[in-house]
Amino acid sequence: MESRVFPTPEVKTALEQFVRVRLYVDGGANAEANATYQEKLVGGNVQPWYVIMTPDEKVVAEIGYQPDAKQFAEFLEKGLKDGAEKKSAQK
Repeated sequence: MESRVFPTPEVKTALEQFVRVRLYVDGGANAEANATYQEKLVGGNVQPWYVIMTPDEKVVAEIGYQPDAKQFAEFLEKGLKDGAEKKSAQK
C-alpha cells in the first residue's frame, strides 16, 4: 500500500491533511505493547490496518488492506469529514 497506493495523487493529497503515525505490532521493541493498544483501540490485530482518529483518540474510521487508490482516498476524505464533524459537535 505504502509504495503503490500512498504515492497516487488523490491519496497523497488527502494524506497531507493528517498527522501520520505508524504502529508496529509484528516486530520491534514495543510490538507487544503496540499490539495490545491496537486490540483495545479497534478490537483486533490485523495488518495492515488504517485508523483515522481524533486527537483525543476517538476512532472515526478504519479500514484494512485497500489496493484501490480511489477507494482509499474516499476513506481518507470521509474520515477527515467525520472527524471534523465530531470535533465541531464537541464544542
